[in-house]
Amino acid sequence: MMMANPEPDKPPSSFPDYSKAWLDQLAGEYRIIQEKIDKIAGVRITVRGWSVTLVVAFAFGANTLKLPPYWVLSALLPVTAFLLMERAQARYGDILGARAVRIEKRIWRILRISAPEGSEVVVGGMAPHIAHELGEESQFAHPAVQRFQSMGYIVFYGVQIVLVIVAAVWLGQLQQQTVREGQQPSTLIINNLSPEASGATKGVPNGQTRSDRRQP
Repeated sequence: MMMANPEPDKPPSSFPDYSKAWLDQLAGEYRIIQEKIDKIAGVRITVRGWSVTLVVAFAFGANTLKLPPYWVLSALLPVTAFLLMERAQARYGDILGARAVRIEKRIWRILRISAPEGSEVVVGGMAPHIAHELGEESQFAHPAVQRFQSMGYIVFYGVQIVLVIVAAVWLGQLQQQTVREGQQPSTLIINNLSPEASGATKGVPNGQTRSDRRQP
């Protein structure tokens, strides 16, 4: 009994089950990573807004309530906490971005192996390609720009720390100047002379008295 030989040159009509299942898993993880990266960007913007609001509130509150200058320096505590929080978010973003690049490579490898030669999958190129595009854009940028992009949050919070210290010094000098002005004695001139003695009587020139005026 002869068995029919399979046709080796016939291209597969669909992906194998394991390849399709793997693609589904990768695509699902890719969507989750995109959502996480979007949330991280939103959290970083929100945290920066909180930091600016607190610094301004501490400065104006200390000035309005006449609090000691070191109350302004207490704003350094939340600013430092926000700095560490954004540093962690930046690290998570870098990890998720690197994972997105690896997922794109895995999806492209599966598509190339499973698709027939000359198909749109092979000719069209890698898809999705978002993470690679973003990585290539950063890679070809100037090293100074790359450094600023990766450490920009440190510059942001560093400027806030400097402003807090400057505000504390300025508030201390302003309060010292106000105290010195309040301690200066006020000069009050009291004229104890009678109008007749001072010559300020009505109709009599200054320096003369009525008796002087009667003299011939």
